[in-house]
Amino acid sequence: MGATFDYLLLLLIERCNPDFVFQVSFSDKFKDGRSKLGRALKDYFQTGTLSDLLVDELISYGEAHQKSFQKPLQRNKLIISDSLRSELRRMHQLAAKIDWHVKGSFHQVWLTGGHFMNARPDLILDNRLLEVKAVKDAKHHDEYLAQLFSYYLMSPSSLERHLMSIDNLDEVGLYYARHGALINCKITDAVRFPLAHLKRIDFDFQVEFQYWRGGVHPLQTNLQLSTKELEQRRWMLFNEALSNVRPKPDWLKKALEKRFRVTKQGFVPRQIKIPMDFLIG
Repeated sequence: MGATFDYLLLLLIERCNPDFVFQVSFSDKFKDGRSKLGRALKDYFQTGTLSDLLVDELISYGEAHQKSFQKPLQRNKLIISDSLRSELRRMHQLAAKIDWHVKGSFHQVWLTGGHFMNARPDLILDNRLLEVKAVKDAKHHDEYLAQLFSYYLMSPSSLERHLMSIDNLDEVGLYYARHGALINCKITDAVRFPLAHLKRIDFDFQVEFQYWRGGVHPLQTNLQLSTKELEQRRWMLFNEALSNVRPKPDWLKKALEKRFRVTKQGFVPRQIKIPMDFLIG
């Protein structure tokens, strides 16, 4: 349901912005006006009516997206029920009451990629970062907020894994599609640090994530390592995060050249100390 509604919302946003030029238009997949699907799309843009043909095509796209995360043996033949069509139409009616007009920019893109952490928010509409949830209730609301603010922290990153820098975000939002509820929050009302420190906060966040993924975070329990082994692993992960900073100041280039020292046991990571104003401002 979630992936299908994401596609449906993209069509709705395009319909609400007929004069905006989208870099990637989801509707281009169906714009062959000679086909039944193309005519159904044209009718939707003119009237807002979702035909069974168009709804079924969106469901197929959503199902294909979900199957991309499954093993081949788990894939079953797609059966589309009338209740599913009705629910999507109901969700569409709720979403149509929201203002989705684009004033200047629209993105649906990976913020990050690579071995650090992948981040792909659902939508970036003008200066607002949005996550869309098609869940039945909000019992995981705090987790969704954590996801949303994690994406915000990574938006202006100076790390190499960054694919797109969004520097003008000043608002985040959660849209609960089954309820038609859009919750917006100004960044200045939520963060408790100076915005000039954002890149440094992002770097610290990435380091903490690396510690957690590497199994050496201080909050993780039952760490079967000696104090010295924990220290060296954390130094190695910390230095790895430093190696992905772009651009690198001269002091960091020199420090990374000496990130290991040679011992009888092999290469051992050194601790690299960073200045207090690193990535601030």
